[in-house]
Amino acid sequence: MSTSPIPGPVGSVQAVLANALQKVGLAATAGAAQPPDSAHVSAAGQALSTLQELQQSNPGQYKHITQQIAATLKSAAQEAQQAGNTNEANQLIQLATGFTHASGSGQ
Repeated sequence: MSTSPIPGPVGSVQAVLANALQKVGLAATAGAAQPPDSAHVSAAGQALSTLQELQQSNPGQYKHITQQIAATLKSAAQEAQQAGNTNEANQLIQLATGFTHASGSGQ
C-alpha cells in the first residue's frame, strides 16, 4: 500500500518541520521529491531523538539548534499568514513557540 503526504495544512506543517530539521542537519530525508508521510514521521522522529540526546550531551548546541528551528518555523508561519493560510500559520507558530520554550528552558 502506498502512502502520500497529508494534503492541506497538516501536510504542509509536517513538510515545514521536516525542512526546518533538515536545515540544522537533523533530518534524514533530502531531495526534491516529497517522501511518503511515513518517511516524514520516521525522519522527524529520528531527528527529535537526536535532539533529545543532544540536550543531554551538549546543552549549548541544543539551545542553538532549537533556536534555529524556531526561527525557521516562525519564518514559515509568516509566509503562510501572508498567503492567507491562517490555520497553517497558527500551527507553525505553536511549533515555533514549543522550540523557543525548549531553547530557553533546555527541555
